[in-house]
Amino acid sequence: MAPQKHARNRRRKLVQRPADHYKNLRKELAAQGPIEVDYSDATELNLSGVWKRWTLYSYDADEEPIGLIKSAAAADYKTFFTWVLDHYPGVRTKSSVHQYWRQLKMLYKRHARKLLDKDTVNDVNNHIRVLTKLYGLDRSPREKPVLSVDDLLVLLHHHWVLDSSVYPDEEQRLLLALLLLFAAYTGSRPCSLVDASVKKPATGASDIARDQTIHF
Repeated sequence: MAPQKHARNRRRKLVQRPADHYKNLRKELAAQGPIEVDYSDATELNLSGVWKRWTLYSYDADEEPIGLIKSAAAADYKTFFTWVLDHYPGVRTKSSVHQYWRQLKMLYKRHARKLLDKDTVNDVNNHIRVLTKLYGLDRSPREKPVLSVDDLLVLLHHHWVLDSSVYPDEEQRLLLALLLLFAAYTGSRPCSLVDASVKKPATGASDIARDQTIHF
């Protein structure tokens, strides 16, 4: 019998615990509260960017960031999105605002240790529609054109003939061309071919940069 199949068929042993064990466990878990989600490094990086903007907004509103997000009402979130659109002209799509909102709800859950109530969520969602019209945000889906064989030829020609970039290690020039061919032949996503991991945000860090190194 294969080891994995044997492990599946193996029965757990009966566990004998003191009579008050589960009573004490209930109290312990109730005091502990919700278990915090263990987000990936990439998600933590995105959350750190939204938190940085929320912090700046809180200072403009003369509030403490953590205290504000824990006690924020719908009006606070509505004002935050107006602040974002006023201060960051690069935010031009409705989907970007919704991404901010999704991450902000994750931050609320982390600090308040509970979910936002549905009435607040629906109210803010409706306000995002108002802001979409007011700021003329783009609602069209992002185009994802596919490269043709001719496009690949242009890329490789530029890479080998025209590109004047200096690589830290010239072996990377060979590897990049190989990756372009692998991606074209297999249709694989870039993250399937290289390690695109990001640095885990340090506690209290104000700015987190992506890891520029390509790992094989």
